[in-house]
Amino acid sequence: MRLFFALWPDPHLRREVSSVIDRLRSTQQARWIDAARLHLTLAFLGEQPAARLPQLEEVGADMRTPGGALLLDRLELWRRPGVLCLVPREEPTQLVDLNDLLSQRLRQAGFDLERRAFRPHLTLARRASACPDYDLSRHPTLEWSPKALTLCESRQENGESRYQILRSWPLPD
Repeated sequence: MRLFFALWPDPHLRREVSSVIDRLRSTQQARWIDAARLHLTLAFLGEQPAARLPQLEEVGADMRTPGGALLLDRLELWRRPGVLCLVPREEPTQLVDLNDLLSQRLRQAGFDLERRAFRPHLTLARRASACPDYDLSRHPTLEWSPKALTLCESRQENGESRYQILRSWPLPD
């Protein structure tokens, strides 16, 4: 099973981000993300045997740290992977703390995680070639307070990633 922990946008944010994507589509050829697949990855676990699910569920159930508020107010292009994403201009301290604690608990449970720094973002497009000059102030409601931590499975179907939420745990306010 290809697994990851993530935060899923609420319907309002999903609509707002979808509106941003719709306006950016004409700026370049890219693989634009469908709004139903928008998520913020906290910890990518890669291929894991199903027998490890109980350990992951225990870690998820033990998370009692709020996600805080996140203002996605900047477009950014990560050139090497060609990823266009929405990012916060200011570091969301509570979200970084949640990620740090989750990573610590996963490592204590014996899971290997990527060592690169956590960069909270919502991916808008893959195979992007440029960062469009677009005024995000047209979308003043790109603020989000995540309400739940999710454990998800990623599957490849017809060349597309499909995500299934396996478990979800509420985050405190």
